[in-house]
Amino acid sequence: WRENNEIKILFEKKKLEEYVEIRQFLEENGFAEYYDQFIELGAKKIEDFEFIEKEDLYVMGITLDEAERLYKKIKMKNKSEVFEEL
Repeated sequence: WRENNEIKILFEKKKLEEYVEIRQFLEENGFAEYYDQFIELGAKKIEDFEFIEKEDLYVMGITLDEAERLYKKIKMKNKSEVFEEL
């Protein structure tokens, strides 16, 4: 036992849970590289976009013009999701 055996411990970095709606929206609009930041911000579903402000996008490092464009798309997406539920 002491001479020919070994114990291996493997550590894996825990992946953030996959939030498909968020990833799909960001990919469709050209902002997929910000996925992790949206998740860290607390956006787990499309309805969470209601709470995102332009300043949040600036903090993520999105340029002013792109933040404006994305912010409009977020607000439009959030409105369409609300109306789908009615």
